[in-house]
Amino acid sequence: EIGVRLVGSEMCIRDSLEGEVTFEGEAVPYSVVDVRDQDDTLWAQTVTDEAGAFSVRVSTQVEPSED
Repeated sequence: EIGVRLVGSEMCIRDSLEGEVTFEGEAVPYSVVDVRDQDDTLWAQTVTDEAGAFSVRVSTQVEPSED
């Protein structure tokens, strides 16, 4: 899910990520999950629950380009 909304003259981009951490087919509870982009920039960090599942929401403000 990617959401976009206007904030003054800027835009706010939101994205959600859900998943499960497993190792050798078994869920990994209470492990740290880093959300990074292709440039290895850290956007968010969360911890899996007792079933190894996680959900995180990331948002950033972006100035619109002048076209």
